[in-house]
Amino acid sequence: MYAGGQRGSQPRVDLSEFGVYKTPEYRVRLIAPATSPYDEVRDRLPGVIAKGLSDIGAPAHVTGGATYDPGDTTNYTEAASQLPKDTDVAVAVVPREEEADETDLFDDPHPELKRRLMRRGMPTQMLEKPTAENLVDTRPAPSEHTFVNILSAIATKAGATPWMVADFPGTCDAFLGLDVSRKNGKNAGASASVVLPDGAMFAAEFTTFQDGETFRAEDLNTIVRDLVFDFAADHDHSIDHLTIMRDGKISEDVEAIREGVDSLDVDVDLVGVRKSGQPRVGHWKGDGWRIADKGVAFIDDDRDRAVLHSWGMPDCGEELATGTPKTVGIRKHSGPTDIATLTEQSYWLSEMHYGSPARSTRLPVPIKYADKAAQYVREGYADKNSIIEGPAYL
Repeated sequence: MYAGGQRGSQPRVDLSEFGVYKTPEYRVRLIAPATSPYDEVRDRLPGVIAKGLSDIGAPAHVTGGATYDPGDTTNYTEAASQLPKDTDVAVAVVPREEEADETDLFDDPHPELKRRLMRRGMPTQMLEKPTAENLVDTRPAPSEHTFVNILSAIATKAGATPWMVADFPGTCDAFLGLDVSRKNGKNAGASASVVLPDGAMFAAEFTTFQDGETFRAEDLNTIVRDLVFDFAADHDHSIDHLTIMRDGKISEDVEAIREGVDSLDVDVDLVGVRKSGQPRVGHWKGDGWRIADKGVAFIDDDRDRAVLHSWGMPDCGEELATGTPKTVGIRKHSGPTDIATLTEQSYWLSEMHYGSPARSTRLPVPIKYADKAAQYVREGYADKNSIIEGPAYL
């Protein structure tokens, strides 16, 4: 569902036709190299982005903001510090990563610009030089695959809701995606993100484990308090029904998870979502079997399990159809919601990746964003055990 309650099924084209569901007023500023090969990008890219955002119904004040000289990392720290405080999203143009790796002439600006801007509370949209030049040279339509992803991510990081699912199934108030990271075959940390049924992203958090430590009940209890109850209370949201989605084989940690939420006065569904080793669903067409399309699921009510085709034809197009559909296994471990509703919720949550209108995700976004939050912490863009507000990690 988009602006004015208009409905569609293809965000890539619907955004320019109907406009984003909801958007604030916001400022976008460009940070780019000061060298001559970037002159045209610095001059013309703000206008291209401003027009694109306007075309999808998320207009913004887009201007230049700061420049940097490719060289030592301290140059990037200084440039990121000079961006005005009222910047809501920074679009940072950087050289190709390979260019920095292949020469000793300058350090790669990408990590330091992103790290410093995140520390200042400014989400970033990073563009490598070839992408920025292509946008300036071609001025693509806002429905073009790469451009629509960029526009949607910028608007979302500024606080917009590009689209939402109309008539979302079930009664759940919030979905918590839980991902346990592994390193050298051992648990290395746990991350979580909270997504509301309308697709709004609250926050994410990551905590590290000691070497080989198992997932503990107190870890989840802390994450749930931080992300669900404390954060929701700050935003006037009541959470009476929570669904926890665990990436992978949930049986490894199910008792710890149950213990972690046992003291909470809230209905809890506990669901495992697995990618590996899943079969595909067959569809009988009267004269033979064929592989079912995206959006089809096989539900086993007796065993509280399902196989879901979360990505594939017809949405992906023939050029990307090889190896599709992509499937996930859904297993209900406990809770009041039936497996059919949980599977339907999982499907619609896979359609809520605002960083990619051109292509939905295979996993429900609460799990996908938990994994991205963990990556953010590992790369130094946020501190462990700190709350990452909003969708900065898109």
